[in-house]
Amino acid sequence: MNGRKDELYESKSKLHDGVITDIKFRPESKMLATCSHDTLIKLWDWSFPENMCVKKFRGHRDRVMSLDFHPQAAVNLLASCDSKSWIKVWDVLKGVCKRSFKGGSRVVRIERNAGRTMAAAAGNVVNLFDIETGLRTQELKGHGLDVVGICWDRSGRQLASVSEDSVRVWSGTGECVRACHCNGTTRFKTCTFHPVDPYLLILGSHRVCIYICVYIYRLF
Repeated sequence: MNGRKDELYESKSKLHDGVITDIKFRPESKMLATCSHDTLIKLWDWSFPENMCVKKFRGHRDRVMSLDFHPQAAVNLLASCDSKSWIKVWDVLKGVCKRSFKGGSRVVRIERNAGRTMAAAAGNVVNLFDIETGLRTQELKGHGLDVVGICWDRSGRQLASVSEDSVRVWSGTGECVRACHCNGTTRFKTCTFHPVDPYLLILGSHRVCIYICVYIYRLF
């Protein structure tokens, strides 16, 4: 720590007028974005804790449920979805919407390698889109309940999705290669691939427990 005492900062400005539904850090920067039921997306510079909000993105007409940055900072794209199933792709620097299309009402995630594909949950289906055109390329079906979480692995070749009663892992071709169901009264809420081991998937539940699902299917 080089003799320095770390400090915990709390913004003194009001973040949103509604529930904050998602938070994402922008790659290779000191920026983060938040979205809320107040229909706004806000960009924050956390190196200036006294007045962090540097940009507001306006355009959604209903609760904004999720957002994600393009993995390559130089591309300057941000994706978001609202509760009416509208997905918007934004220019981060200009703060303007580049394109809008329907297909995601709960969560949106951009694949972590080239950033060409975006996954969005709509009901019990995961839709895959070309982020440049907004065209849907695949529908991933198999969940019985609404999908509440999505994550990509670091390679961008594997996608996991969770509903309250199950988790599914999909290959890059859209094939479901692994499915696990929860036991008893457990309800899955979120998922993320391990940052080092691509064959481990970490699941979170409503009980604030962490479950580790060993993903045995390997891509060659």
